[in-house]
Amino acid sequence: MTAANDDTPGGFDPDFGKKGFARHLFRLRFRDLKLTQRQFASRYGLGYPTIRALEQGETKPTPAIRLIVAAIASDPQWMADIATNMHAQCQCGQVGGMGCCVRKTRDKCGAADYR
Repeated sequence: MTAANDDTPGGFDPDFGKKGFARHLFRLRFRDLKLTQRQFASRYGLGYPTIRALEQGETKPTPAIRLIVAAIASDPQWMADIATNMHAQCQCGQVGGMGCCVRKTRDKCGAADYR
């Protein structure tokens, strides 16, 4: 990308040089969600060092992190809600926030939305 076709002031391209997954993650976090690395990590229950290393290309994404990022890209608010609720105390007595608490979240969205 050159300064001529860059949409940022002064021709600065913050994702210049990033490729593949690092570029995808950066664009999702920075351009689409407008979050810092720390905010992104906190919102989705991820580690800040992990997000930083992935965006810098220092580490390769695991299949699990690829799945998490794809889910965030698909529905950022729902994933933020899930990340928040995973730390909540289960109100029905089932194991650690899973079971019925997850079903309640699914039911709130509707069965068709939970695929």
